[in-house]
Amino acid sequence: MDWQLLISAILAFTGLATLSLAAWETVHGALSFTWLRSSGMVEESRVERVWDDGIFYDFKLSYRYSVKTREYVGNKLRLAEDGKSVLLWRQTRKVRKYPVGATVPVFHSPLDPGKSILRRGVSIFRLVMLVGVASALLLAGVPRIHAQLSIAAPNPSVERTRSGMPRMASISFWAMRAIPPRAAHLQR
Repeated sequence: MDWQLLISAILAFTGLATLSLAAWETVHGALSFTWLRSSGMVEESRVERVWDDGIFYDFKLSYRYSVKTREYVGNKLRLAEDGKSVLLWRQTRKVRKYPVGATVPVFHSPLDPGKSILRRGVSIFRLVMLVGVASALLLAGVPRIHAQLSIAAPNPSVERTRSGMPRMASISFWAMRAIPPRAAHLQR
């Protein structure tokens, strides 16, 4: 078994999964701009230090809002955020922005009013991080897979001379115009 090929495939698959997550968050963040707006009040806004394979700061948020005659309680700032960060200053900034007792705009789903957020869209910081990690994983995996598969498969455009040295097959100008995708790698 070729371990290098297996590890490269795992890296590439993880990169594609991360890129898919970024795309999903972008689409749902864009759809949140169609959500309805109502008014709510912040009931809880604090930072909690959490140990989860390292020190994290968890932003605890709770707000109450009503749609028509029914009251709801929400706890999400954005759709894709879980509220954890290693940066304390980012979390304390959120507490200052959403103090307890403050009146805030609440955006809720028209299909399910119990699903709500305070900020529409997607975090640019999170999106850049996801795309960056996905790109790094894809750049680590895909070229190695391509190199491994290129070694295994012979190139049909190379013919051998009598001495055994590879020589590129001669191709005319018209043949290159007729088959442009295949002719690109057959340059002299």
